[in-house]
Amino acid sequence: MWIIYYDSLFAYINSTSIPLEDRLTIIVHKKKNIWDAITDRSIKYSLSVQGYLDDTTWVTPSFQALNHLLSMAKDFYKMANIRINKDKYRILTNNSSLANKPVQIQIQGEIWNTTTLGRNDCARILEIYVNAFNNTRSHIKS
Repeated sequence: MWIIYYDSLFAYINSTSIPLEDRLTIIVHKKKNIWDAITDRSIKYSLSVQGYLDDTTWVTPSFQALNHLLSMAKDFYKMANIRINKDKYRILTNNSSLANKPVQIQIQGEIWNTTTLGRNDCARILEIYVNAFNNTRSHIKS
């Protein structure tokens, strides 16, 4: 049943109707022949939200974009009678000036005060520890 609900939201959020400045866009270079660089292809990926079962990960280039996308999701969550557990929210940023700082985001129409994770902190996403600064040290939690 989740896929029926979430598929339409994810498809809309990740579609071209969302401005590029509200989506994370990366370009990767696909090697076709390692001996011939001319055959390399550049592939562009844009993403704003992804999920698995009841875990949702929002990816945006700014807090303003995050608030914008969460406000769009608010109506969807209301229609589908989905409740958000704010205690499970983790805000990661790869902007060192914003790491471990207080921020405000709007979740389902309510202002929520939280703190971004620090440079060495991780968030667990689908049992994988993720660090926004690509810190590769081991993260073992008991």
